[in-house]
Parts: sequence; structure tokens; C-alpha cells
Amino acid sequence: MNALRIRYQRTTINEDLREIRKNQYHEEKTKYQAAIKKGKIESWKEFCNLTSSTNPSNAVYKLASNEV
Repeated sequence: MNALRIRYQRTTINEDLREIRKNQYHEEKTKYQAAIKKGKIESWKEFCNLTSSTNPSNAVYKLASNEV
């Protein structure tokens, strides 16, 4: 992502190439953000399925208060 952003930002002479790189950067950024969001949701669902208590938030509170 950083490489695409830098490549886009440093292209100043050729406006057509700059526009192509801008679109490429934004497309990849959107895919990257979607992958992060999907990963977070899947991780949370997996965590909730692994907890044995009826309330999965209990484990979160215990982790936050260092009781584990």
C-alpha cells in the first residue's frame, strides 16, 4: 500500500500516468481495508465460538483487567 501511495504521489509530470496510479492506489486501498475488516470480524466470531461461558464479553473484561 505504501509503495503504491508513494508511486502515485511522486508522479507529477505525466497527468495520465498519475491518474492511472491514483486509481490503482485507491482500488488496492479499498481491497486492503475490506480484508482488514473481514479479518477482524472473523477473528471476533472465532473468539466468541471458543469461549465456554454464555457471555463472551466476560472473557474480554477479564483480559482487560488482567485477571487471566
